[in-house]
Amino acid sequence: MSKSVDKAYAAIRDAIVEQRFQPGERLTEERLAEEIGVSRTPVREALRRLSADGFLELLPNQGARLPAWSVEDVREIFGLRLALEGFGAEAAASRITPDQVAELRRLCDAMERLAAGRKPGFIDEIANHNRRFHRILVEAAGGTRFARILAQVIEVPIVLKTYHRYSVADMDRSMAHHRELTQALAARDATWAGAVMRAHIQAGRAAYLTGLEAGDEPLGVAAANGHDAGAAAAAPKVLRRAVKRRG
Repeated sequence: MSKSVDKAYAAIRDAIVEQRFQPGERLTEERLAEEIGVSRTPVREALRRLSADGFLELLPNQGARLPAWSVEDVREIFGLRLALEGFGAEAAASRITPDQVAELRRLCDAMERLAAGRKPGFIDEIANHNRRFHRILVEAAGGTRFARILAQVIEVPIVLKTYHRYSVADMDRSMAHHRELTQALAARDATWAGAVMRAHIQAGRAAYLTGLEAGDEPLGVAAANGHDAGAAAAAPKVLRRAVKRRG
């Protein structure tokens, strides 16, 4: 059962992360079980876990749905990130290994190349590298409790969609923050690392709220990424791909 639950959890979570479900869209156990290739019981448990992790809402006798995030939700999430990730960067500064610093530098190089090239799909690729970058910081900070709490904050759809609201200037600033943060960590300077991380989070919050408060669709470079209104209709195919990728 555990493997089936993990399989269902990963497939549904990947589909949410890939933005193939729309806010308010209902996700029924029957539909998900059929697409993933498991019974409804592991899907039910996977939905409970995803609800606890903040990815969706459970509805009595109706399945689950993706929440529609309000401006206040966004402010709260970024406020939590500001406190938690600032603390994490400071802790990581004294514990990070040379191999982890080297990996951060490689991720900076990759993100900067993608941002400069602006090829179709580059935003999603940058977002994937960004998640890895921040996970390394969590690993370096140490502590399973901290990692578990922070994962519930940095993995919610609000955070994962931030890059889709970035202008070119926002993207350039984000790349510069990543590079400077890596330098601060390599120098083992906790004060410097914490300050850069907080500036990074505040800039991301400002970019996200600028569009959300104006009622806009994703801003700036998002159009270059090829997203369209038909994405939600592709959700079942995404589930199949997610299952296939994970074997």
